[in-house]
Amino acid sequence: MEDIANRWKSFSIEEEEEDVVGVDESVLEEGRKAMKCGLLGKLLSSKPYNKRFFQSTMIDIWRMPGVESREVAKDVFFFSFASVRDRDRVLDMEPWSSDRALVVLKPLENGDMADSDDFCYSKFWVQLHNLPLEGRLSRIGEMVGDIIGSTVSVQQDDKGRCWGQYVRVRVVLDITKPIRRQVKIILGDGEYLVWTDLRYEKLPDFCYGCGKFGHGTRECPAEGVAVVTDLSILPYGSWLRAPRMGGGSHRRVERRPARTHGDNLSRSLRGMEILQISPLVSGSQQRDLVDVIAVTENLAKSTSHCGNVPKSVFGTDVAQNTVRALSPETNNYLVRPTRER
Repeated sequence: MEDIANRWKSFSIEEEEEDVVGVDESVLEEGRKAMKCGLLGKLLSSKPYNKRFFQSTMIDIWRMPGVESREVAKDVFFFSFASVRDRDRVLDMEPWSSDRALVVLKPLENGDMADSDDFCYSKFWVQLHNLPLEGRLSRIGEMVGDIIGSTVSVQQDDKGRCWGQYVRVRVVLDITKPIRRQVKIILGDGEYLVWTDLRYEKLPDFCYGCGKFGHGTRECPAEGVAVVTDLSILPYGSWLRAPRMGGGSHRRVERRPARTHGDNLSRSLRGMEILQISPLVSGSQQRDLVDVIAVTENLAKSTSHCGNVPKSVFGTDVAQNTVRALSPETNNYLVRPTRER
């Protein structure tokens, strides 16, 4: 936008170009009403991706009626919801990811131009570890949250205490900056100095070399990072992800093609694909993304009229061309029609 503004400064305006179109507030109201129930979204990835598949994936994940999506600028998508309540539910469950890359969402404001560079913030639940018991307080959580970003809330009891294994803080992070790994805290009159370790719930892929979102370690522009073979020597790592703990009522679908050792299982499924479900955060519990699906040859047995479905997905109802969750013993698999990629 700044480049366009500078370019206009060098132009001379013709007389007929000075005509002005006046738009009444009543005309704008219709557009603002639609904006109120919508979000702008962008996938932070340096890799090419199928835009239609990305849009349909997000709509599938949210599982809300009436969600629509349109690309309104290059790599910027407008998601329209049936109500403000649905929109806010999606924001409350940030961060979101698609193919392990961070999806940045933001509400629309009057005059928004959907600039692709204007996606700088996302909400995360951050765990503060290694605090002494007397330091596990809401106020301290707020102070640390304001150091690493902007504090939204702190999980606490009715007395303002955070007496668990860690302090859990909801924070708005500037995702253009490297994520923080630790915060130094001095308690009292310098009596205690502790380094609190930060762990991020539902942390998508990020660069282990520079700590930023938007590209992987192998695509890092920092000198020497992309050729490192031992990732353990890099300053960031998967240890920044909060460990998987407990379950949840919400689920995120991570699409990964299931493969056998030598057989293309997705081809044998005749237009179907196997999906694995990874639970999202619910209450004080959280889970990280699951590993990539691996289906061995001995599981690739015919148990459905739609093709050679692994025994682990036995019982899936695909007759009506819909997605159906399976029973617990099926290890969280789904079978659904493939979409255009």
